[in-house]
Amino acid sequence: LLACALAIPLAAAPAAARRHPLAPAALGAYVAFLLHAGIDWDWEMSSVTLAALACGVAILLAARGSETPPLGRAARAVGVGLAASLCVVAVAGFVGNQAEATASDALDVSHLGAASADARRARRWEPWSGDPWRLLGETQLEAGRVTDARTSFLRGLRKDDADWELWLDLALASRGAERQHALARAGALNPLSTELRAIRGSG
Repeated sequence: LLACALAIPLAAAPAAARRHPLAPAALGAYVAFLLHAGIDWDWEMSSVTLAALACGVAILLAARGSETPPLGRAARAVGVGLAASLCVVAVAGFVGNQAEATASDALDVSHLGAASADARRARRWEPWSGDPWRLLGETQLEAGRVTDARTSFLRGLRKDDADWELWLDLALASRGAERQHALARAGALNPLSTELRAIRGSG
């Protein structure tokens, strides 16, 4: 979805270049941002990203021309509905990520009650993610509730069975063949993990 949205100004660039002499300059800046953002983290700086998006919008406005008919009511309603849906998802992701971060911080200092509450809040806001289940399980494991922790890790793996940390945590909460299977899955997903080597060494 992100790639499709960012490609729209590129598709409009030929028409924009025919209508406005500065469109190629805006296109060059926009393409430079896209290429550099693909290999570095400067997209995280709001001033850089907003400047690039302004160039993309300028390309779209130049491509429209004065003869472009306005959108009808149905098209506008669909656009507003899609934008509102994306806003809801974005807000849910932001609140969920914030709850995950606070749960992780609380877990680092062994504030297990706060960590558990924040992990459960993250779980409500991000029902698609396995990370809240991992944080909740780690809190339960540190509290000595091994069975509850194992259940949380398994539920997290149902959300994302490619999360090597969940497999590693499941190994800590399991024994026998299940433990060996979890360690093997963690090793296959992240063979360079120092935590995995430590667990195998202690075992």
